[in-house]
Amino acid sequence: MFFYRFSKCLIVLFVSAGIILSSAFAQDTTHKTKKRHQKSYLKKDRPWTLEIPLWIPGFRGEFAYGDIDLEGEDGGDPGDPGDPGDDDGCGVLCRLFSTEAYLKFFLSGRVSYEKKKFMAMADLYTVEIGELVKFNYNNKEIVQVNIRAVLARAYAGYCFLEHTSASQKSRINLYAFAGIRFHGISITSDLNNTINKLDIHPTWTEPIIGLRARLVSKKWMFSAMADMGSFYLNNSFSFLININAGYRINRLLSIKMGWNIWDVDYRRYYIDEELNMRINLAGPSASIAFHF
Repeated sequence: MFFYRFSKCLIVLFVSAGIILSSAFAQDTTHKTKKRHQKSYLKKDRPWTLEIPLWIPGFRGEFAYGDIDLEGEDGGDPGDPGDPGDDDGCGVLCRLFSTEAYLKFFLSGRVSYEKKKFMAMADLYTVEIGELVKFNYNNKEIVQVNIRAVLARAYAGYCFLEHTSASQKSRINLYAFAGIRFHGISITSDLNNTINKLDIHPTWTEPIIGLRARLVSKKWMFSAMADMGSFYLNNSFSFLININAGYRINRLLSIKMGWNIWDVDYRRYYIDEELNMRINLAGPSASIAFHF
């Protein structure tokens, strides 16, 4: 499982990096440009970048998708658990449910600093899942489940490869980085709008390592970044992939569009019962960036 998830993460990153590298070297010419455009990403005179998401109605929910699995210690759906309060019935965490709709997974903000070959960055992602996430409590009643999560990440990296085309019109950077990521997840449910059957809040902090590839071509910027964390050292594993493109409007502003993939496998014990949670989500992002 570890090597499968890890290989999937690296394949996406290396394919994106290969495309970026090919594009960068293809633009080499024998002529050098002496003057750079003031609106270009090539200039390094503004090391700080602040990204604020664009709240486009329906954009996150209509295009985001994913799967959520929550299992108890038996690893599956036990069937009819009996009446509520039946001591012989399976605990509520033994239910298995998966999402059908209503997913929101999006970037909530990012700040970064780049100077020479050093990079530092912090970002925040928000997840909302609900409405059609359900499981059968018994033969007659259905439990409505809501999941909310926050992913906070902070990391620093170093550029170990940089190439600028002979025409001075494009540049490729490859970074290796390390940092930490915080997962804050809230899982709650409602039975007949009166009984709260699930009320658990898994939270944990994990170390992460990753790679970032970026191509800059005057006003355009293309970036692919992937990291993984926990490494199953504490019964959990996760990775996050970000692919985005940016266009520089002027020296101060740029706009960005991207795609994000989050995958997590988390196992812990709650009230003497094992919680096995697997989440895989993907969704778009749109933001405006300020450079200063």
